[in-house]
Amino acid sequence: MKMKKRILAPIATAALLLGQVGTAFADDAINVYLKGKQQTFEQPPIIKDGSTLVPMRAIFEALGAAVEWDGNKQIIDATKEGKSIRLQIGWKGAWIGQTEADLDVAPEIVNGSTMVPLRFVGEALGEKIEWDGDTRSVLISTDKSQLSKADSGTYKGYADVLKEVIAANTDTGLKMSDATYNVLASNADAFFSENRGKFSLESKAQKIGSSELSKNPVKYSSTITELNRIRLFDVKEVNLDNGQVVTIAFGENESGGLYFQVFYVGSTNYGKGDTIEMRGVPVGASAARFVNKQGNEFNAQTTVFAAGNLFAALDKYLDEASAKEAQRKAEEEQKLKEKVYDVKTGLKSAIFDKNTEAVKDLITKGADVNQTDDLGNTPLFYAVSSAKNDDDAYVQIVQTLLDAGANPNPRTNGLTLLNIAYKNGSTKIGNMLNAAAK
Repeated sequence: MKMKKRILAPIATAALLLGQVGTAFADDAINVYLKGKQQTFEQPPIIKDGSTLVPMRAIFEALGAAVEWDGNKQIIDATKEGKSIRLQIGWKGAWIGQTEADLDVAPEIVNGSTMVPLRFVGEALGEKIEWDGDTRSVLISTDKSQLSKADSGTYKGYADVLKEVIAANTDTGLKMSDATYNVLASNADAFFSENRGKFSLESKAQKIGSSELSKNPVKYSSTITELNRIRLFDVKEVNLDNGQVVTIAFGENESGGLYFQVFYVGSTNYGKGDTIEMRGVPVGASAARFVNKQGNEFNAQTTVFAAGNLFAALDKYLDEASAKEAQRKAEEEQKLKEKVYDVKTGLKSAIFDKNTEAVKDLITKGADVNQTDDLGNTPLFYAVSSAKNDDDAYVQIVQTLLDAGANPNPRTNGLTLLNIAYKNGSTKIGNMLNAAAK
């Protein structure tokens, strides 16, 4: 599969926009986070009379509720795990099961979207709702520590650039919707920063199948999505007048038959034949002319995708493995912090746990650093014999014990602690013992 050769449209106008980083953009956008993950909506949330309204179907589905809409009566019914809610357009009341409740603001229709009061809906379904004024964010069962770092605003102008580049380099002159533009502009650091990582959009992306996305890209035009297993068959770089690079690639889903035109600000090491994963936002549907293996030309619909992240499946696997390992270590460290040691007998256990803070705490509380156990061994013996190649934690523990008056000279089976340290490759610990013995 290959692209039929075509001349890329000039994009000098777009390049000029890079100098207009201060382009006006609505800084009063409202963010919504559900269990730590930022939500995106085709119709952005609005604030009316102090209440945040969000699109009905999107929020109920995100909360795991089934929703029904009666267009004639303009009634909304939602159910989840035995809970039921009924709302109606224009009515400042609601039903929660059999109980009537008052609303601060009535549901309404905005730009064709049915908007419902977020706090009421969330709390009625058992979620905790908070407002963070600093980031203008509604937090649904979300701790503030889970919030995405606020966008710096430095790269917002690149949303304008990409809008121009896409219009100039799609066969249909595809125009980016305001909803897609807002997603790009409000997440510009993650999409366009030169220092963004391969996974800058990970916490914001929803996995959408390539088939589902291709059927109705407009439906997801305000949703940051992750697409998997896209095989590239044409990759080109376009240089703007100011030297900035935009990569334009064509690819096909792994099972075949679905085509994507990908726009990515920056260079990439991926080329023809590579299979990639990507995170970004679908812009809409276009068309392109391709040439198959037999040399025959054909037209096909393409889904245009503005990507912020391109990566290989192995990269993702390694990143997830690294994250899991980091989480495991953090959990182990937390368990050690919470572990309670007996002052009289806990020093040995704290040493085996490599819990330096616990060793210090036990000594402060009066633990005997020269106490011998049933085998006649001291805490210092266990610290020295457990250390291999000057393990940092054991170096700290040995120094702590010596500072507290531990005897550096006991013998075990004819061996001194100094002999054991050097045998274990712990030269630093050996030198510490030697200095303490003098």
